[in-house]
Amino acid sequence: APSPGDFSLSLGNGLACNSVPLSWTASSDATAYKILKGSPRVDISPYQPYTALNYSDTSVVQNTDYIYQIEAYNSAGTKRSNALNVTTPYCAPTIDTFSAAPSSVYQGQTSTLTWTSTYTTSCSASGAWNGSKSTSGSETVTPSTPPSATYTLTCTGLLVGGSAVKSATVEVLPLGLPGWKEIIPR
Repeated sequence: APSPGDFSLSLGNGLACNSVPLSWTASSDATAYKILKGSPRVDISPYQPYTALNYSDTSVVQNTDYIYQIEAYNSAGTKRSNALNVTTPYCAPTIDTFSAAPSSVYQGQTSTLTWTSTYTTSCSASGAWNGSKSTSGSETVTPSTPPSATYTLTCTGLLVGGSAVKSATVEVLPLGLPGWKEIIPR
């Protein structure tokens, strides 16, 4: 059998901060393909023989340069595609969780806000609280007046123009007066 023929590697659709889609044209006389990554080239094929003409590399991180090459092979030899350089974009910031516990308090009682975020570099508070906040953490708050207090968290990351916003509301119940009875004299 002749050695594998020429073929070409290109970037598939849907490049993301954590995924690089690759696709390539078929190589004539190829038995299968090896997906090579990095310098030096390392085989990242999920199994052999790999016969599909596409692959999504999900072992990547944001804002990083990667190089890929596909190697077609058969019993007569191997042939490599063009090398493809890819830079992953920044990931959009997300606030994964933001909650208040308890979510209902009597006036003067406290609630604890807890939050986590991903791909963020800074967070800031607005609404019933304010100031700069860590990208994940917790804070005890004392909601002021009934009927509720809304706490808003806005986080940004390295993606230009990207931000995430979430709010948590704590219901504030008024303190009841003691059970007075009005006695009307006769």
